[in-house]
Amino acid sequence: MVSRPEAEILPTLEELGIGFVSLSPLGACFLTGKIDLTTQLDESDFRSSVPRFAAEVRIWLSVDLIREVAACKASTPAQIALRWLVARAEVLDRVDPGDH
Repeated sequence: MVSRPEAEILPTLEELGIGFVSLSPLGACFLTGKIDLTTQLDESDFRSSVPRFAAEVRIWLSVDLIREVAACKASTPAQIALRWLVARAEVLDRVDPGDH
């Protein structure tokens, strides 16, 4: 099951002035562009059981769009995804790659 806090939690956090930092802002490599429709995930990889990594899921169109934007901006898909998060500063306190 994919966590979706946006609808209920994010408006409340914004109202209270509380920041929100995603556990995995790049979606377990999903938004890095390193995984595509041809990627074969091993059974031992937890992502093999996550619905958004299934080849037939339409969300792949979003990843393709992120790749296109990244190419136009001479950036990586991960940089574009993180820039989008940072642009939503009203709910994002910070993204610190050093905090694991």
